[in-house]
Amino acid sequence: NPVRVSSKRFFMYNRIRRADAGMILYVFRNHYTVHVTRVMFIRWVKIVAGSLLFVVPGVIRHYEYSLVPYILAENPEIDSKRALELSSAMTDGEKMKMFKLDLSFLLWEAASAVTLGMVSAFYVLPYKEFTKAELYHVLRENALENRLCDYKELPGFDTDLAV
Repeated sequence: NPVRVSSKRFFMYNRIRRADAGMILYVFRNHYTVHVTRVMFIRWVKIVAGSLLFVVPGVIRHYEYSLVPYILAENPEIDSKRALELSSAMTDGEKMKMFKLDLSFLLWEAASAVTLGMVSAFYVLPYKEFTKAELYHVLRENALENRLCDYKELPGFDTDLAV
């Protein structure tokens, strides 16, 4: 989970300027490992709890909390409750669009299976991650515009604190 959050920071930072591969260890280097792991565990528990009800509530919960890694990548010190709340608010009304976005990668995933993962490793995964980073950017801007949060909570990725 800390590497997942750091990778989200890498892709978001790469939107602005070139990031080095060392950014994948951002959470470890800056001593946020315990907090990030705890928040991501809480996120996982909430998704699994939704999945226990039926498949559909689990899928909805997955999309509802899908922005938590990005929120933590942007502000690793944010409170767990607030990160979950903010992700939920940011994805409100957007979950079906996010599901359709994931479906748009289905043929690429099939091509990846045919090529034993070669297409996925060199094209699909980076393309998918950059697409989701762009999605987060748009939803983040909407949240700031609609005053769901402020720049203190989501300071952005264009600061020199990125590495």
